[in-house]
Amino acid sequence: MKAAKGTTSPPRDSLTPRQSEILALRLGGASLRQIEARIGVDHATVARTLKLKKVKDKLDAELASRLSDASETLQARIDACIDTLYQIAQGDIVGTPQQVRALQDLVDRAGLTATQKHEVTSPLSSASDAELIARIDRLKVARSVTPK
Repeated sequence: MKAAKGTTSPPRDSLTPRQSEILALRLGGASLRQIEARIGVDHATVARTLKLKKVKDKLDAELASRLSDASETLQARIDACIDTLYQIAQGDIVGTPQQVRALQDLVDRAGLTATQKHEVTSPLSSASDAELIARIDRLKVARSVTPK
């Protein structure tokens, strides 16, 4: 399609207002049917727009960025959980058995090997507590070498 004389056409990789609207709605979590209803176009138009390379590339880039941000946030929270477990195990802070279990569950759900299920309510003093510290240290080392 050629631009009318005296006007300039948008660069090939830029989106039209309609494409941008469909992309924004999709990124906002709208289904194809919701997009159709919202902007008054048929299903085929929405589907075809989302399949366009330039729209798909922008959608993929935005989703990759969001995934990266979420991954970094999750990693920071996992690190905080492990640090808190470590502080409890060291006796620096006191944690209830429920808090320790909750922290261990979060670490387990993240796919990491958590330390043995251990309720720490007082500073470490026994050989099994020393073993717990060693396991937490290994976990901290393992997570520091895990690729991000």
